[in-house]
Amino acid sequence: MADEKSWNNIPSLNLEMDNDYEDRIKSKEGRRHERTDAMALKKLLPGNLTRLPVRVGTVAKGVFDGLILDLSASGMRIRIPKALNKGEQVKVGFIINQRTIMAKATTRWVSIKQTFCDVGLQFEDLPPADGELISQLTSASMLSQVGNIK
Repeated sequence: MADEKSWNNIPSLNLEMDNDYEDRIKSKEGRRHERTDAMALKKLLPGNLTRLPVRVGTVAKGVFDGLILDLSASGMRIRIPKALNKGEQVKVGFIINQRTIMAKATTRWVSIKQTFCDVGLQFEDLPPADGELISQLTSASMLSQVGNIK
């Protein structure tokens, strides 16, 4: 008598899967967390946002304002008027979906342009609730990019 309770005895369902679905949602850069660019964030958030401001504080350069270019649960890319140094510690503050997020971050890379500087920041000890909110926004953005799922 065959073991009727074995998973191996259940016949295949022969379902067709969307082969490129996984490719469409897979991170293109091998990042720890998927990121959402400012354009996608502005579409997801209420109101007619034209920009996503961020305030930055450093020991050497004081406090100044910039713009969020993209955001993930592990960090952000920002555009600011002052150059930072790789490895520099900063504090950042921004408002997403009517929630003020304050975070410590470390500068991972810097790209100096003629009139501004793009900076990659990695969050340090981001409160779990804030990381969850950012992850939810990223998931919503990814779903809108994937489109219909077969």
